Amino acid sequence: MSSYKFGIAICTLNQLCLDFKGNLSRILTSIDRAIELGASIRLGPELEITGYGCEDAFYEIDTVFHSWQVLGEILKKNYKNIIICIGMPVIKDSCLYNCVTIIYNSKIVYIRAKNRLAIHGNYRENRYFKPWNDGTNGSISWFELPPLITEICEQKRVPFGDGAIIEIKDNVIENNDLQASLGVFRIGFEICEELWHADTQSNRHFGLRACHLVVNPSSSYWELRKLDNAYNHVRSVTSKTGGVYAYVNNIGCDGGGRLCFYGRSFVMENGNLLSMSNVLSDELFDEVSVTVSAVDPINIQQFRLQNNIPIRSCTVSEKFIKFNDSKPYENSSMLYSNISDVNTITIENCGFFKNWNFEIPQTNIAKNFVGLCPEEEIMRYCSLWLWDYLRRCIPGGIKGFIVPLSGGLDSSSVVCIVYSLCRFLHHQIYSVKNQNVIKSLKSILDIEAHELQPQDICQRLLRCCYLRTKFSGQDSYDRAKNLAQLVGADFQTYDLTDIYQKIIDTVPLGIKPKSTDDVTIQQQNVQARIRMVLTYYMSECNRLVLATGNVDEALVGYLTKYDCSSADLNPIGSISKNDLKRFMIYSKQIIPNSEQVLDHIINAIPSAELTGQDQKDEEDLGLTYDELSLFGRIRRGIYGTYGPYGMFCKIWNDRHADHVRQVFNGQLVEPTLLASKIKRFFTLYARNRHKQTILTPSLHTETYSPDDNRFDHRQFLFNTKWPWQFEQIDKMIEQILNG
Repeated sequence: MSSYKFGIAICTLNQLCLDFKGNLSRILTSIDRAIELGASIRLGPELEITGYGCEDAFYEIDTVFHSWQVLGEILKKNYKNIIICIGMPVIKDSCLYNCVTIIYNSKIVYIRAKNRLAIHGNYRENRYFKPWNDGTNGSISWFELPPLITEICEQKRVPFGDGAIIEIKDNVIENNDLQASLGVFRIGFEICEELWHADTQSNRHFGLRACHLVVNPSSSYWELRKLDNAYNHVRSVTSKTGGVYAYVNNIGCDGGGRLCFYGRSFVMENGNLLSMSNVLSDELFDEVSVTVSAVDPINIQQFRLQNNIPIRSCTVSEKFIKFNDSKPYENSSMLYSNISDVNTITIENCGFFKNWNFEIPQTNIAKNFVGLCPEEEIMRYCSLWLWDYLRRCIPGGIKGFIVPLSGGLDSSSVVCIVYSLCRFLHHQIYSVKNQNVIKSLKSILDIEAHELQPQDICQRLLRCCYLRTKFSGQDSYDRAKNLAQLVGADFQTYDLTDIYQKIIDTVPLGIKPKSTDDVTIQQQNVQARIRMVLTYYMSECNRLVLATGNVDEALVGYLTKYDCSSADLNPIGSISKNDLKRFMIYSKQIIPNSEQVLDHIINAIPSAELTGQDQKDEEDLGLTYDELSLFGRIRRGIYGTYGPYGMFCKIWNDRHADHVRQVFNGQLVEPTLLASKIKRFFTLYARNRHKQTILTPSLHTETYSPDDNRFDHRQFLFNTKWPWQFEQIDKMIEQILNG
């Protein structure tokens, strides 16, 4: 092996959209750390200068202008002997492109434009950006730099596009070192979405261009059970072609609101993981996380030779342009020539490789990079999402959260998530000694007086209010009170019966109940809406109000408009009832002495208690939560995207599958029963779709989220009888029964 290696610094950042000052500070910190750790190349996440979730702010010319200003500040630092990749938006020929700008020795080498845009799920990149080319045959052209950049780096034009790789010719390797036999070192580029296409750039970079390294700045958001998709995909690619792949992701909530980026940037070599960021709880709240991997290119060469991997470079006609950092692209004839077929940018005499003697902190990757169960994912990323909101609201006078705690599973799970956050904060303050966390909490917590326990932190950050009526049961009160005391939260209670009764008795146009024991929907809605008003009142205007509705109930509208489903944030609005139940079971491991209290909540029958303590949610719905979860995932989710008829056919065809039989108590479902359930589901869905237009912003976690604002774009006026679709179901049942 050679003593000369190159260090890859993957820099995971928690950025905030349009916070150019803060974003620049975090970028510079990451570059400085990368240099300290001996890196030869520094990689940041996608659109790191602006933040990824700027949305329609990308239309503003200010956003691009300030991005160039920030890049100018980076160039002024005059960093030497390190390649720096910076994500930013760039306008060329009146089109906006999502780009990575590659810098070496304070000169711009290349601006790589994204050629495949993310337009699925919560992604809407084609609303703002144009793809460069179609992603199949790369091309580049000259880009005229803004005067403010020319003034700093003395460059007028640089290559722009997606068709070029960078070739490194190093001058530091001694002739008797094995590394000298390699000749050159090649770097290719992908940007986020390009990784997921069948004709990926990485396959061509590795298989046709013999690249040693492919880099990918990304902005991938968290969804349950999808945490390792990128890792698995890259592992497959590099194990087939050989090479090193560096994937860099954002982390946290960057202001886009409903998303939490999951970090976990990594470097993969020949199918083996070298490093991964943010795998430990110590790193979860880091605004800047830098992980460096030392790579020996001979390992790549040896892997390809031993596995007889064909590199079909003979099929590629190479055309070069040279980059010289002292006088980059200065030849005037070159600056105005046609470079559309250029596919290689050569950097000579760059000192890219280092005689490696740096110590790199080791992470126990084998234990931490995989194996996060869904309950752990909920604990980590819901806590991080809430923290990013809270810390950015504290300067405006916010002191914590308030939860309308009913003693039911949903509101109790929100309390447990906040307690999980308090556990993380305790660890960050007293074990990690994270100064950013300590500074953020200084106005709320007396950290220096004595060591606070997670319950002490929870007592200051979380207020729970139990808002009872004459219909509330003692059992639900006990569950709420015991949980609040268990986690240390401030617990308040208020009986709103008098307010409710005053409205019922004095306000005209009330719908008369059928009997003295009957409670009309109108009266139930009054109770629910009073609770929302009281929760905001009891927040004292200095706490973020957390909603407590789950995704299954939102999907069929089992909620009242502007009740406790209306709040500032909803950490569980995209999580199913079943996953919340599993999370509550998991919470027994993280909350001391909690088994009895949490079991009481877990085993309680779900009830809104708007008509009395005997009310049962599943009876009101006419559907079980297991059925709701299955139907939701078939309407849109992991099982496909189906309407009423398609859903019936899908489930009937899969009736022997475990995921269907489990929903129906292990039995084969009977077709008429299945039809009635599906009709009930779609009737409720159509009737209540309008409610989803005002759902509280919730953390996106599920592919069957009905979030109308960003994810699930549907009409909200339906023929609720679905006459044509239901008739087709009836015909199918007749066909099944007649054999």
